[in-house]
Amino acid sequence: MGRFRTPNAEFFVVADGMGGHKGGSQAASMVLDGLQQALVARPQPRSLRAALRSAAGDVNLAVCAAATSGDPTTDHMGSTAVLLVVRGREVFVGHLGDSRAYLWRQGRLVQLTRDHTWVQQLVDQNLLTEEEARHHPEASVLAHAFGRQSELPIALSPGLAARRGDAVLLCSDGLSGYLAGDEIAAVLSRHDDPQLAAEALIEAALAAGGHDNITVQLIVFTERPGWHSHRVLPRQGKPFRRPTRSSRPALLPLPSATSSASPPAAEAVSASTPQAVSALAEAEPVDAGARPAHGHRLDTVLRRCCWGLGGTLAVLVLLALALWLGAHRWASHLTRVELGDLWVHRGPEQSGLLQAHASLRLSNRTPIRLRLHGLRYRVEVEGHEIARGIWSPATPLELPAHGSAKVELQADLDPNRLAGVALTILGRGSVSTRIEAEIDAQWRLGRFKIPLSIERRQSGLGVPMDRAGGR
Repeated sequence: MGRFRTPNAEFFVVADGMGGHKGGSQAASMVLDGLQQALVARPQPRSLRAALRSAAGDVNLAVCAAATSGDPTTDHMGSTAVLLVVRGREVFVGHLGDSRAYLWRQGRLVQLTRDHTWVQQLVDQNLLTEEEARHHPEASVLAHAFGRQSELPIALSPGLAARRGDAVLLCSDGLSGYLAGDEIAAVLSRHDDPQLAAEALIEAALAAGGHDNITVQLIVFTERPGWHSHRVLPRQGKPFRRPTRSSRPALLPLPSATSSASPPAAEAVSASTPQAVSALAEAEPVDAGARPAHGHRLDTVLRRCCWGLGGTLAVLVLLALALWLGAHRWASHLTRVELGDLWVHRGPEQSGLLQAHASLRLSNRTPIRLRLHGLRYRVEVEGHEIARGIWSPATPLELPAHGSAKVELQADLDPNRLAGVALTILGRGSVSTRIEAEIDAQWRLGRFKIPLSIERRQSGLGVPMDRAGGR
């Protein structure tokens, strides 16, 4: 975690690295140091939010580059982050991943962030209840994090006027994953001293079974000048066998009401938590997290997954049939691409990743271009590597007219899409493409196989033919 100042704002950051001891620690350090260097060194534009979004984008690309450098100690590394921005009496929060921010105001606790996890997305889509999500086996699988995708959807909240006595808690999931909102509130209500409160939160998380990196930063707003910080223990990546404790309280003086105020904040870049932040004065205390457990609702989750899978298969069969009939009716110059031996498996246990390997056997009259939809990719043609990196929709790959290519993709695990990766074939001229695959995905809730057979005709250069992926 860290704290730094610019001429017109103050920043408090908690970053939680992942990808093993070295990789996680390096990713968290890159986020903390990169944000500070970018925001302090460069002149900030009129909008502080625009500056933060730009800085986060630069840091993310740097983490992505390190994660795909080929160094096994930093492979798959990434980091979550949550930060508090203080400008005069106005504050706002930015976050990426499942590190959280809470507001403690007049004895009530309100969660300011919404986790960037796949399970939370299922809750937002009314596919899971809060109670079911709390005990879901994939509750900690991230949808977004630094180093996991080239485009960074960082969430910035609307502005909030800080009051005397307010406290903002920034923490990693090592705390929020084991203490529910009411449990955090109970600890804060028992301690007036911020250092004692921060240490008590860590002890409570450990007593609840916490075994991950536990990082806490508590910022208290006062009308006394100066602020005080306590010793910060070394940051660590996750996962770990031994918990790492890290806490820092801070006392911030509030400017007087008659002092010159900062310009009003611009519109939020990503309004992921507008209701929670804009209605803090009226908000009721929320249950903002819980300890993970395999609850009795597992059968309900399994039934939902099975029903969703059945509907997905029905839609895919109808789509494949329609495309196949259309292709046979209109095909003129046949280009055949057989996508064989496609298999999907879980990556390292704690990475939350899927890996897919596909062998493409090409037999066509004209070259084709392969556009990859996935987090990271590596392509071999006739045993020689021709490309690797992070997917960008603007850079399709040229493959030869004949021969074979091996494609390896890696993408974040998505409980809604059994195929965590997708392939799009782009053709030159009038081309008919047939894609055959059987996607075999192993999940903690079961094992499913999805056969796909899609054929479609398209005309023109660079027109997407279709993509193999269950949804």
